[in-house]
Amino acid sequence: PVAAAGHYRRALALWRGPVLAGLHVPKLDADVARLESERLAVFEDCVDAELAAGRHAELTGELQAVVTEHPLRERPAAQLMTALHRAGRQGDALEVYRRLRTTLVEELGVEPGAQARRVHAAVLRGEDPVPRLPPAVWPVCQLPPDIGDFTGREAELAELTTVLGAGGGVPVAVLSGEPGAGKSTLAVRAAHRLRAQFPDGQLYVPLAGRDIGEVLADLLRALGVPGPAVPDDVRARAAVFRGRLSDRRVLVVLDDAVDPGHVRTLLPGTPGCAVLVTSRRRLSGLAGAHRLALGPLSGADAAELLDRLAGARVARERADAERIVTACARLPLALRIAGSRLAIRPHLRLGELADRLEDEVRRLDELTVSDLAVRSSIALSYEGLRPPARRAFRLIGRCRLADLPAWAVTTLVDDPDADEAVEELVEASLLEARGPDPTGEGRYRMHDLVRLYAAELAEPSSGEGVRTVLAATLALADAAAARLPRTVPMPP
Repeated sequence: PVAAAGHYRRALALWRGPVLAGLHVPKLDADVARLESERLAVFEDCVDAELAAGRHAELTGELQAVVTEHPLRERPAAQLMTALHRAGRQGDALEVYRRLRTTLVEELGVEPGAQARRVHAAVLRGEDPVPRLPPAVWPVCQLPPDIGDFTGREAELAELTTVLGAGGGVPVAVLSGEPGAGKSTLAVRAAHRLRAQFPDGQLYVPLAGRDIGEVLADLLRALGVPGPAVPDDVRARAAVFRGRLSDRRVLVVLDDAVDPGHVRTLLPGTPGCAVLVTSRRRLSGLAGAHRLALGPLSGADAAELLDRLAGARVARERADAERIVTACARLPLALRIAGSRLAIRPHLRLGELADRLEDEVRRLDELTVSDLAVRSSIALSYEGLRPPARRAFRLIGRCRLADLPAWAVTTLVDDPDADEAVEELVEASLLEARGPDPTGEGRYRMHDLVRLYAAELAEPSSGEGVRTVLAATLALADAAAARLPRTVPMPP
C-alpha cells in the first residue's frame, strides 16, 4: 500500500484538468466523461492504499471536497467515514452516511450499497472498517546482545564467518562441544560480525525443550504472518517459513539444537540465507553441514578472560590465577563463574578460591553463582542420553581417569552394545574420541569437570569393571617390564 500510494500520487499530479477546459465539443463528451471517471477511480484507489497504510489524518479535507462534488458516489463517502472514524469523529462519520442515504433515496430511490453499509456497521460497533497495514518486518534482528568481555576464539570466528559468508546455496555450520564450552556465546559473536552480509535480518531461535510447531509459529508471527493465517500443520508452517525467506539474505541462528530433523525443518530453501547451529550433540545426521568442535580455551585466552572478569588482582596473584585456570580446565563457563565470584567478593583471595577448586570433592559445588552452574549444564547433556549410554557414562566416571584406551572403555562398560553407548557419548560431546596412541590403540578423553560429574553418579557397586581394567593394566605393565633391558637405572 505505501508503494502503491506513492505511484498513484505521482500519476494524479500529472493531471491537468478539467479536460478540454474552455472548449465545448459535443462529439467528445463521452471521452471527457470517461477520462474524468478514470481519474476519480485512480483517486479512490489511492485513498484505499493510504488508508491501508494508516494515513487518514490528511485525507479528510480532500475526501469532503470529492463527496460534495460527487454526492452520489458511495466509495469516497465510505472512505470519508473511515477517515473520520479513525480521527475520533464517530458522529461526523455517521452524519456522512445519513446524508448519503438521504440523497440516494430521494434522487434514485435506492439504499446505499454493501460497502457503505459495511463501513456504517463497523463505525456503529466502534471497529476499524479497513485493516491497517502491519508494520514492515524487514530487516529483522532477533540476536541477543554481544558480550563485551568475549575473549579468544579468533580462529573459530574466522572459520565461521568464512563458511557462512561464502554464498552459494544455503551454508550450514554446526558448532558443537562439551557443556559450558561457550557455543552460544561464540555463535552470537559470529552472527553480529556477519550482520552486514545478511541485510534482510538475523533470526535467533532457542530450541532447547521447545516444540518445533510452536517455534515455527513464533517465527511466522515475527515475519509478519497474522495469527489466524498461521497454518495448523507443522509441514505447512515450514513451507510458509521458507516462502517468507525466499530470495532474501537472512542468517538463521538455531541455538541448542538436539534433533537433526528439527534443524532440517528450519532450513531456508533458497540461496542467500545461511544457518548457524549450536548443539551439545554433533548432529552427525545433518548432511552437508560444516562442523566445528569447540574445545577449552587456550591457556593465554583463559587467563585473559579471568583477568577481564576479576580485575587487576589477577595480574598481582598470577600463580594463584593459574591454579584457578587449571582447576576450571580452561572451560569458559567455569572461568566465568570463578571470575564472577571473585568480582562480587573483593575480599576473597585468589589463593583461597584456588584451594577450594583444587578439592575435587567440592569443585562442582564451588563452580556455581546465581543461575550459572557447571553441574546443571553437564546434567542437561546427561539427561538427554539413553539408559545404556547413561550407564556407560557412570562406569567411565567410576574409573576416575581423564584419558583411557579404547580397550579399557569397552572393558569398563562390559556390555554387548558397548560400542553404541560409547558412540552416543561421543555424539553428545561428553566423551572425546582421540587419535591412536603409539601402540595403535584408539583413546578416549573425558573433560576434567565432566569426569567429576560422572564420578558423582557412579554407583559404589560398579567396581568390577574397574578391577578388571586395573588387573589388565598391571598385566600389560608386567609384560612390558619383562621385555625391558636389565640396566641400572631403568629406562623411563
